[in-house]
Amino acid sequence: MYTQDKPDLEYLVHHGVKGMKWGKRRYQNPNGSLKIRGRQKKLEEKYKKQGLSKLDAEIAASKRVKTEKMIAIVAGVSVATIATYAAYKHYDNNIDKIIKSGTTLQNISSRNNKGVADAFYASNNKMDNIKYRGIYGNSINLSGKNVFETKMNVDNNLKVASRKSATRVLKDLVESDKSFADELHNHLYNLNGQLGSEKKNRMTMEAAFNIRRGKVDAKVYDILNIGLPDHRPEGASVSSKFYKALKENGYDAIKDVNDSKYSGYKTINPLIVFNGENKVSVKSVRELSNDEMVNNLIAGYSEILLEDVAKIGAVYGGSKIAAKKIRGKKKKLSSKEV
Repeated sequence: MYTQDKPDLEYLVHHGVKGMKWGKRRYQNPNGSLKIRGRQKKLEEKYKKQGLSKLDAEIAASKRVKTEKMIAIVAGVSVATIATYAAYKHYDNNIDKIIKSGTTLQNISSRNNKGVADAFYASNNKMDNIKYRGIYGNSINLSGKNVFETKMNVDNNLKVASRKSATRVLKDLVESDKSFADELHNHLYNLNGQLGSEKKNRMTMEAAFNIRRGKVDAKVYDILNIGLPDHRPEGASVSSKFYKALKENGYDAIKDVNDSKYSGYKTINPLIVFNGENKVSVKSVRELSNDEMVNNLIAGYSEILLEDVAKIGAVYGGSKIAAKKIRGKKKKLSSKEV
């Protein structure tokens, strides 16, 4: 018997899409990759899961797909560009920097009374600020908390230790203090499974193993840096001693390795300021609106996409140029042999 509430299970109805043929996927290429419309639908679902409304998700996805198409057309990057990027990374990892007095720093958090006495995270690059207001602010908002932007003024120059300098300070501390070395090993070991990605969790075990062997390298430093927000007793003790050693070496801040390298934020100059009590002062505090966070979220993700595609273009472009040079050399060689 057929009823409106419970249809006869033997009666099959297929609801298709106009123009669709059996065995053909409307939003998918034969190789399984998504067509533009399929890509946009997938992005819409991703953005809706992150808290955007249906309309905002559609707008964000549409902008991202258009950006991808544009970059795909103009993504030829020269070997010179790759070399310039490599030179910058070498400089960034090896040279200490100064944040001059008068610079404005930004901190995004769920607190409207953020001070400078304790270590705090900050940014001072325009796009970094946008990403933290949008991506990080949205993550705080989704947890049910209000989001505040604190602007801070650098009253006296801040010296930022490079990755190389900070690793050297850590190495000296490990070699001079056996109890700290043991404490650091246990801290790194206990971070395993706490850092949100398989890669970082694997790195924690490798770093703990290196410390046990008395080896302090960039991998050990990176994991320590990533784990600095761990305020459990052992983690708090390790970070306090490390900050103290950095201060004794004349440093006021370090770069946030996680957001610049591992987390996906791809920020340029994210900072951890640990000696700002007498060098930094709070200028203003304001609550961020949902609209502002959404707009910054879209802008932040668009920039991340641009950087990802540019890197792909750099590798592709560099490979093509290298291949042409190799072919040219082979051609010259064959002509000489003749």
